[in-house]
Amino acid sequence: MNITEEIKKFFKGDVDDSAETLEKYSHDASVLVVRPQVVVFPKDSNDVQVLVKWVNQNKAEHPELSITPRAAGTCMSGGAIGESIIMDFTKYMNIVSKVEKVPVLQITPKYPNSHSVEISGSATVMP
Repeated sequence: MNITEEIKKFFKGDVDDSAETLEKYSHDASVLVVRPQVVVFPKDSNDVQVLVKWVNQNKAEHPELSITPRAAGTCMSGGAIGESIIMDFTKYMNIVSKVEKVPVLQITPKYPNSHSVEISGSATVMP
């Protein structure tokens, strides 16, 4: 499957698999190098939703599919690089238009030795 061509069928934002772009997105602030298959730049939240749905629908047949979100690429642990799809939010989705205070939520992961995390606040990111 050519994932670049498949994504271009439904994705409004930019889809880039040029050698130059793949080389640029193979690095972040860490020493790791991992070359992605494609880099996408969502225009809006609908682009994010349809890409996530597409990956979920095709994951059984293509288990290598994954999405790595990326902003500035300043992670020093390799968190902004991946082997499949890099989704860069800095090109179009780069303005916080609304911030609201919401009740604190407590999330407890169901993994051995995991710890609860408290989350509060809300933000809306608009292109």
